[in-house]
Amino acid sequence: MKFSSYSSSLVLSVACIIFGNAFFPTKVHSFVTKEKISLPLNNKKITTDSNTVNVNKDLTIQHAIPPLGQYAPAAAALFGNMITPASILGGAIIPMSFASGLDFTGDEGESKFAKLLRKVYPFASVASLASFIVSIFWATAVLNQLTENPPAMAASVWDLLQRDYKLQWVAVNSHFVLGMFGFMWLMGTKAYFMGGKQPAIFGLAVSALMFMLSIMNRAVAKGGGSVANRYGSSVIGLLSTYSSLLFRRARECFGPLEFVAVGIGIISSISYAKYVWNQIQS
Repeated sequence: MKFSSYSSSLVLSVACIIFGNAFFPTKVHSFVTKEKISLPLNNKKITTDSNTVNVNKDLTIQHAIPPLGQYAPAAAALFGNMITPASILGGAIIPMSFASGLDFTGDEGESKFAKLLRKVYPFASVASLASFIVSIFWATAVLNQLTENPPAMAASVWDLLQRDYKLQWVAVNSHFVLGMFGFMWLMGTKAYFMGGKQPAIFGLAVSALMFMLSIMNRAVAKGGGSVANRYGSSVIGLLSTYSSLLFRRARECFGPLEFVAVGIGIISSISYAKYVWNQIQS
């Protein structure tokens, strides 16, 4: 009689466990993300806060966080990749513009287009070379920082750049792009006067310039792989991001030299544009 009572209790307990597990899912927590997961014990379906997925019976589910790593060498390689082409193109501007530049005066009765190219040539030479040099300076400064004081670990090289070197990376790319476009303008101008002032020769340089602009627009739009992880949808967006970041840093940590440099650059550009306009109209 006593044994029968114990057997009845045991059967009742097992039945409660089986039916309870079948109809009442158990709430568990992921030890990785602390996210609540609804896990029915029949192991046929797993329901999270966002979606429902079918799994095998013995499958263990875990939301893994991307591991952190030291991406300073990868970031240094990216900045180093910008120094070499900027140095080569900047070095090519010196003999093309300063060692054998164009006659600034020109001939009497020259067309307005020829006057425009001739007058813009010195400004484009200085601006392009200066842009390449500034790009090299930004990259060199960051390389020294990465070597002397390695940054904290990050999820990827893009996350590292966005966290610690966003302004520097935008600046290097912006000045390199500006210098590269100026270099193409100089090459087209020099070929125009060497080829008997044929607009078709200058058109070849413009064609290459437009193709380069298209390539850069696509690269900027792609960015880090999503709309949120990019500096804009085109080169204009890249330059706009650079201007806003530079102004923000100068405002948060007042840099008088930065304000003076930007001010002189803007005033000089406007003044020279007025001079070229007056020369063309005369």
